[in-house]
Amino acid sequence: MKKIIAVMLAIGLLFGFAGCKAQSDAFNVGTLKGPSGIGMIKMISDNATDNKIGNTAINFTISGAPDEIVAKLLSGELDAAAVPMNTAAILYNKTNGGFVIASVNTLGVIYVVENGSSVNDIADLAGKTIYMGGKGSTADIAFRYTLSLYGLNPDTDVTIVYTAEHAEAAAYAASTPGGIALLPEPYVTSVTMKNANARVALDITQLYESKSGSSLMMTAFVVNKEFADNYPGTVNAFLKKYSDSVDYVNSDVADAAALVAQYGILPSAEVAAKAIPNCNIIFEYASDKQADITALLNVFYNYNPSSVGGSVPGDDFFYEK
Repeated sequence: MKKIIAVMLAIGLLFGFAGCKAQSDAFNVGTLKGPSGIGMIKMISDNATDNKIGNTAINFTISGAPDEIVAKLLSGELDAAAVPMNTAAILYNKTNGGFVIASVNTLGVIYVVENGSSVNDIADLAGKTIYMGGKGSTADIAFRYTLSLYGLNPDTDVTIVYTAEHAEAAAYAASTPGGIALLPEPYVTSVTMKNANARVALDITQLYESKSGSSLMMTAFVVNKEFADNYPGTVNAFLKKYSDSVDYVNSDVADAAALVAQYGILPSAEVAAKAIPNCNIIFEYASDKQADITALLNVFYNYNPSSVGGSVPGDDFFYEK
């Protein structure tokens, strides 16, 4: 009798484990054009000839706008995606914890670009007019907060002119003597390539981190929590490949730049080769950067609670590998 019970228990455990597979048949992943897509480029390229990690088929979607990615995540069309950091928090709050953050993909990619030579320190921005796209965006909030860290009131000490797109602010900086713009890569590179008088005046990431004591992180990789719970093997294997891809990008910029242009992540290999070193492409497990991520999301929340979806996520926001 004891042997029969033991066998039945073993069979029950076997079926129990089979019912919660470690690997999925498919993993649908989204990313954005621009810096947030660069780190995945080796995976995207390899996927063209072999789209599997283990037994899981990886299907990539490259989009031009975060809204497109968010819609596909919410509809279930995508299981995971690289998104702006505050968008990761919005997804978590909008779905009552339905999305978790697995990794950080890029540090800050924003710079003050001047068509001239009057700005050499952040204090030099006092009284200046600065053009930028994306009012209320990650870049906007991070810039405003950085100004405040150095004693500048973004509402009174500088004049911020918001443009419809980054391209418009970039065009202003490239064509206007003395023009100043806050720009992300690759717009920074595009401007400095077009006009020899245009230069990077300030690195906002460096300024933010020097004063705040924490990292400025622009994009994150989020995963549907139910998917992550059911298929941890798939998620962990993907994250390992993602880390390897980031290492490739940072160690072989020329080859990576060619792939980035080939897949439309950036407009050309020439721009990509110059921009990649300034894009701060990284791979860090989010659980290892929890304090910095929470500190940054609190900056967003204090600017406007809706920028993170109404509240700063708790510990269950962080995927544990």
